[in-house]
Amino acid sequence: EAIICYTKAINLDPQRLYEQRAEAFLQLCDFQSAKLNLMKALALAPAQEQHCLARLALVLDLQGQSLLNQELYSEALEAFTQAAELQLPIALSLSCSILCLAALGEFPEFLRMLNRELEEDVRNPDIYVLRAFFYKRFGQLALCHQDIQRALKLEPQHRAAQALWQRLLRQGQEAKAQAVLKALCGDLRGALYEISFATESDPLAAEFFTLR
Repeated sequence: EAIICYTKAINLDPQRLYEQRAEAFLQLCDFQSAKLNLMKALALAPAQEQHCLARLALVLDLQGQSLLNQELYSEALEAFTQAAELQLPIALSLSCSILCLAALGEFPEFLRMLNRELEEDVRNPDIYVLRAFFYKRFGQLALCHQDIQRALKLEPQHRAAQALWQRLLRQGQEAKAQAVLKALCGDLRGALYEISFATESDPLAAEFFTLR
């Protein structure tokens, strides 16, 4: 009903009413209509550019989150990318864009985005941990360890960093146990593989190097 009223009165004060109609569409989660109305408001009132762009970025961000919840990753990524292109400080857009890229399997772009973010903010432990998870998934354990240590140096009580570190330690102990078992069974090549994996998982464990 509000949208109908705004539509009928649109010629009285187009810029203001387009913006109000955009808000009404936003309440209905009609993000596309909200975007179109904000763009019309922006065209009619260039002096209100910052305000309109801020609202437009918010609409794009909300649209992206809605699409992400529906697991429509490509569409969500497009919305988050458009929000980021407005160059407004919406940190959530970056995090969700990274999540979309990971879900889509776009791992090279995923890593590039993380690296770009770290170039701009080298004191963000969350990004280091996120990149550490990426490195672990692809078996680059030395790089994984480096990022965990960087995160813990910035925030010693960082839960995700501590959890990942403990997971690597357990992984190292499990690989060591497998190495001992294989050695006892005469499978020296298999034992060497396992103990090498253990040293990569926990490079601070001197006993692993001794066993190898």
